[in-house]
Amino acid sequence: MAKKKPTTCKDLTVFWCNIISCALLIGCVVPQVPWLYEDSDPGLSLRFSSYRYYSPIAANDSWGSMVPWMTWAKHVCTALERLNQPNLLTLGSVAAQATGRSGIVQGGQLLGGCASWPICKKHVSERCRVYWGFAIIGFMAVALLVASVLAAIVVVVLMAQEGSAKKKKKKEEAAVYGMYTQLCAAAASLAGVALFIVGLNLGVSNLQRTAYYPRPSIYWGSYVAIAGTVMQLFAVPCACRRRYVYVKRETEDDADDGFGAAEYYGPPIGQPPMALGAGGYGGGYGGYPPGYPPY
Repeated sequence: MAKKKPTTCKDLTVFWCNIISCALLIGCVVPQVPWLYEDSDPGLSLRFSSYRYYSPIAANDSWGSMVPWMTWAKHVCTALERLNQPNLLTLGSVAAQATGRSGIVQGGQLLGGCASWPICKKHVSERCRVYWGFAIIGFMAVALLVASVLAAIVVVVLMAQEGSAKKKKKKEEAAVYGMYTQLCAAAASLAGVALFIVGLNLGVSNLQRTAYYPRPSIYWGSYVAIAGTVMQLFAVPCACRRRYVYVKRETEDDADDGFGAAEYYGPPIGQPPMALGAGGYGGGYGGYPPGYPPY
């Protein structure tokens, strides 16, 4: 009968790494937790003179309220539809440019505004597309982080089942499933964090091709998410190692219970015992008795 499996350092490492990573990753998906930060930029003048926070779900407006990325995308795309509609000011600006005039009125404002300025309309179109991309990758990042949290909880549950199981096969199956689930948890958290941070920076790079758009920097929410991912990755080798050591320990326990191949129980039934001093290989030790055929 196998002995009770003791709690090792690897078991404690896997358990607490998953518990701590769950707490960190759950806190990161809250919309109010900023992952990226952009300080107030004088280049944006009075249109957006305050700071700006970015999270996988939302970004704040000029009043500091967090607005979901889908709402931002709808507002910008609705403004693009209005810009594409013809109006008298736009037609007047086009006519002025066709006759060789500048189309600029006093104060440096283009006649017709952004609707008559192809570069401005192109940037609004690009922002509409990029904001929808931010909404999609933000949703995917949150889904991956939630999946990582659920997988970490499953690992802890499997460890509990491994300790309460009575059969060796059930214990070994729980250890194997826990190892694979730990790998999935670490991969999901790593993919979620990298997807949002890299995806948002790529979107900002696309916006900077058509207009001025400041690039945000990493903020404390990203560091918390990275810390949760590191905890998951740290638990992976421990989960793999504890499964290997567990199987090895169960084999040693079976040998200790009397099922090892190294023990000797004498000759098979029906064969005479070995006689000392009877010759054969090894001198007088281990030979056959006199008159017994040597085969």
